[in-house]
Amino acid sequence: MSRIWPVIAVFWLFMMSACNPDASVNVPTKKTNEAIIITTTSFPYSTQIATETRILPTHTRTATISSTRTLEPAANPSSTTPAMSFSSNDTTKPFLPIFNFPISENYNQTIDSSYRYGTTQNGARLPHDGVEFYNEYGTPVIAALNGTVVFAGSDEKELWGRFKDYYGNMVIIEHSPVPAGPNFYSLYAHLSKINVRTGEVVSSGHKIGEVGFSGGAIGSHLHFEVRVGQPLLANTSNPELYLPLGTDASGVSMGILAGRILDASGLIVEDAGINIQAMRNDQVDPDQIPTYLTSYTKGMPLNTGVGENFVISNLEEGEYRLTVYISGSLQERFVRVFADQITFITIQPKN
Repeated sequence: MSRIWPVIAVFWLFMMSACNPDASVNVPTKKTNEAIIITTTSFPYSTQIATETRILPTHTRTATISSTRTLEPAANPSSTTPAMSFSSNDTTKPFLPIFNFPISENYNQTIDSSYRYGTTQNGARLPHDGVEFYNEYGTPVIAALNGTVVFAGSDEKELWGRFKDYYGNMVIIEHSPVPAGPNFYSLYAHLSKINVRTGEVVSSGHKIGEVGFSGGAIGSHLHFEVRVGQPLLANTSNPELYLPLGTDASGVSMGILAGRILDASGLIVEDAGINIQAMRNDQVDPDQIPTYLTSYTKGMPLNTGVGENFVISNLEEGEYRLTVYISGSLQERFVRVFADQITFITIQPKN
């Protein structure tokens, strides 16, 4: 972690200047080399960026994709493909994760995509304050970063979640990964066994417990949360913004897409269904299964992370088509995801 502290420190100062909503921010028009680590409530650009969105068109595509997301007119456009455009205001920056995985590489490190942070499985479950790693009962759970244990035990009598005995056997670790930045807290829940005590100093990778299904768990898994500033439920943030990225079948690193879904008046749209389709040769790739997720549900904290209301990590590098219904109108966006980068967009209908 020490090798990236100089980068993080510079970025933290930059982020502090971005916290003022009245500040003038110069929005990059292509991917930059300035590394980002998510440490505060604002991404380093204004809240009005990347709002260019079009109703799903039926006319001819007149552009091709370039690595800088600028568009060149096609000499002889086809009459059978829709128009595509990338907003020059989409912002992409190199991504540096804060945490390591709380499960070692010998076990399942894949986040369950059916119950992402801030979602409810279409109203069937409570809003999700973290992510799930499904593993067998007894699988070792490890500290995701150096830190100090601030709680180790059952929440049967202490309220750490939406109600008591929600997490069952759990551990909370406090971390200070960013000089002059906020403290972070990692939470590990539904454990079958706890191997640490409150006040104990642990190193990244140290075994702190074992996977189980205590508390309100449905099946054996690890529930993992990130909380920023204070170890409170109101301070949760999407763990996908802080965990390492995987690689594709060719060994190329994945990327992250985050953004906001807003209505025409600029209000956050909750529980919006977002469909993400991979593109190939300027067409939707028929060999790739679309990814479906929803924007955060009502009541999720918006004061942590990057001010987003949806995140999907571990997308393969390439171009994607996003569609979402906002106030009954189908909105379409095309965006490029880069390896080891986080791309932020806003989808909002025009007035």
